[in-house]
Amino acid sequence: MPDSSTYIQLDWVSMMAGSALILLTIAISFWRGLGAEKDLFIASVRCAGQLLVMGLVLRYLFRLREWYLVIGVLVLMTGFAAWESYRRVRKPVAGTLWVISACVFVATLISVSYLTHVVVRVRVWYDPQYLIPLAGMILGQAVNGAAIAAERLTQSIRDNVGDIETYLALGATPRRACRKHLRDAVHAGLIPTVTAMMVAGIVKLPGMMTGQILAGADPFDATLYQIVIFFALSFMAGITAMMVVELLHRRFFVGDVRLRREAV
Repeated sequence: MPDSSTYIQLDWVSMMAGSALILLTIAISFWRGLGAEKDLFIASVRCAGQLLVMGLVLRYLFRLREWYLVIGVLVLMTGFAAWESYRRVRKPVAGTLWVISACVFVATLISVSYLTHVVVRVRVWYDPQYLIPLAGMILGQAVNGAAIAAERLTQSIRDNVGDIETYLALGATPRRACRKHLRDAVHAGLIPTVTAMMVAGIVKLPGMMTGQILAGADPFDATLYQIVIFFALSFMAGITAMMVVELLHRRFFVGDVRLRREAV
């Protein structure tokens, strides 16, 4: 049985040693002229900065445990998640940001509420130790699901204007005319989650499970947590993608009559 006292805390020297891995990757890309060094550098700096800030914020929240501060952080996280999803859509139709924001907010509220009150059964509903980490994982999945589904649907409709207009001319509703594109977009939004679930436990140990084990938790208890999280993430990716495509495809049409020319 693991002992939490065996937990090895990293210091700044360890952090710098770990950063050597990304620096080596950047150096190899530069040496071989592959052109990936700029993206790697920006992503690594942004990642480290954001995580360090969040670590300090969480330390502060865990100490104060005030509900309004926890809600404020969750609102900011949700807003950034919606914006990041929107930013990944190359040529968004008008109203895409509001559609994605509404879908991410609703899906996150449902998922986090269910996890904290039904599955984990926290004693205090705004407990930041559970609420914020769970919301962070859920929102990360929402970003992928919403962005991939919105991008695939938008591009697919624009690539098949002729077919869609033929369906409309024959009396089909916009949803019927776009049914194949809706289905493809939802499937695309689920690909990262389904792939991760397929290889979990065989090819890799997921992040939450690994973190708990490193912190001294019993491996089987960590496994139970990870299974629940995977199911919640699959729900989040699926429900977000479904809501996004259901609402977003309507932005391409004027009633049930025709496509918006400015949208395609």
